[in-house]
Amino acid sequence: MSPHHSLTRLPLRIALGGSLAALIGLVAYRLRALDRGGALAAAGTGTLVFAAGGLSWSTSMIGFFAAASALTRLGGARKRALAVLGREASRPRTATQVLANGGVAAALAVLHLLRPGDRDYTLPYLAALAAASADTWATELGVLSPSPPRSLRTGRPVPPGTSGAVSLLGSLAMIGGATFVALLAPRSLPRWPVVTAGSLGAILDSLLGATLQARYHCSHCQCILETPQHDCPGRARRVSGLPGMTNDLVNALATLAAALFALLLATGQESRRRSASAGS
Repeated sequence: MSPHHSLTRLPLRIALGGSLAALIGLVAYRLRALDRGGALAAAGTGTLVFAAGGLSWSTSMIGFFAAASALTRLGGARKRALAVLGREASRPRTATQVLANGGVAAALAVLHLLRPGDRDYTLPYLAALAAASADTWATELGVLSPSPPRSLRTGRPVPPGTSGAVSLLGSLAMIGGATFVALLAPRSLPRWPVVTAGSLGAILDSLLGATLQARYHCSHCQCILETPQHDCPGRARRVSGLPGMTNDLVNALATLAAALFALLLATGQESRRRSASAGS
């Protein structure tokens, strides 16, 4: 389809995408998977994604969100009992969390709309989603591991759910999350760059979580936290990491890196194909 023809159909795609995204956002809000801001952010992201890539892009986004919501509820009682780093497993996702996982995908959708025919952004879009999916699966399933995870920074066992920590179950779940998004990709696209870039993005997420992400200590309840806000009258102070380097920012950087990894893989593959054609 020519870029001009795509632009003439853009209003219809926005209307269809907006209706579908609004319906999904409403259902997610009613199920407490998202709060009000999260539902609005998801609806906006979903509209852009459908407008840019139609059902082939939206299927992967919907699949990612549905799987993430289901995994969040899996083992909910145990997750609440663990009280990992002061986080509540049952708390609806906010707009910030939605954009941390889907903001890069939405930005790629905007690029796809503004520069039709310039470059196919499908592969980096899928890689960004694969990184978010890999990190989500690793977190939601890894926290249920029978053995405690180990910090990538110190190598020592740490509480389940600690950012920058890995376990065998979490690592397998990470690959599974990236593979899940790859399986939802259009059949014309190779799966391995999506899995590879998504897994690399999730690994970077863990490395950033172990080294640069801010952590706080409350002297009153003796908790190590990822955010100074918690249900305690005590005041938390930063003890490691960079100020402002939150878990949401780490997630966003990881999805961006995955998209760039996918572009590099695609560029390298195209260069090898051209070299082979020139030599034949």
